Amino acid sequence: TIYLGYETYFREMASISRMQKIFSSAALSLPVAVWFNDYVYSVCRVRGTSMEPAIQDGDVLLVRKADLLPGFVVFEAEDETDQARVSRIESGGYYYNDNNNNKNTVLMSKPPVILAGHVVVIRNPESSFPSMEYQARRVIGLGGQMIRPKYTWNQVEIVPPFSLWVETDQQGTGVPDSGKYGPVSKKLMLGKAERIIWPPRRWGKIEKVKPAESRAWW
Repeated sequence: TIYLGYETYFREMASISRMQKIFSSAALSLPVAVWFNDYVYSVCRVRGTSMEPAIQDGDVLLVRKADLLPGFVVFEAEDETDQARVSRIESGGYYYNDNNNNKNTVLMSKPPVILAGHVVVIRNPESSFPSMEYQARRVIGLGGQMIRPKYTWNQVEIVPPFSLWVETDQQGTGVPDSGKYGPVSKKLMLGKAERIIWPPRRWGKIEKVKPAESRAWW
C-alpha cells in the first residue's frame, strides 16, 4: 500500500511538471505571437460584397503589415521622386544605390510597400474607438498622384503625400470609400491583403489589378 502511494505521488508530480512546462512555453511564446500579430502578419474576415469578385463575403484574409526580406531595401531617398521610386519598384529594381554606390538595407520595413492595384485593409476614417471598423479596399492612387474618381469623371483629385486613394471593386453598393471620405492616410492602414486563406476552395493570392492610366497619373 505504501509503495502504491508513492507511485501515485510521483505520477501526480510528473503530471504537474508537464503542466508547468506547457504553461511556461505558452508564457514565453505569447509575447512573440503578439509581436508577430502586431508587426508582421494578422488575419481578418470579410463581411459584405463590395470587393467581389476578387474578395467575397466570408473570406478570411492574410494581411501583411511589413516587408520582411533579408536585405530588403529602404525605399525612401531624398533625391528620388515618388514617381521614380514607384517606377523602379514596379520594374523589379528593389535596391537603391546612394552616391557612394552603397546599398541601404534593412531586415524589416513597415508599412509594406503599396502600389496602385493592391488591396489594403484600412481603418474607416469615419469610425472611432471603441467601434472601429476596418475595410478592404483597392488602391487607385498613391501620394502625389492625380486621380479621377469613378463616381465623378469630370473631377480630378490630388492625393496628398503619404496617403492613398482607395475604392471598392463593385460600383453602386453604397459602401463608403475615398469617393466619400477622401484620401486615406497610411497611418490608418492595417496592411496589405496578401492571400485568401479560408475557405480552402478560395485559397490563393490576391492579384494586383492596376487601374487604367486615365484613372491615376503623375
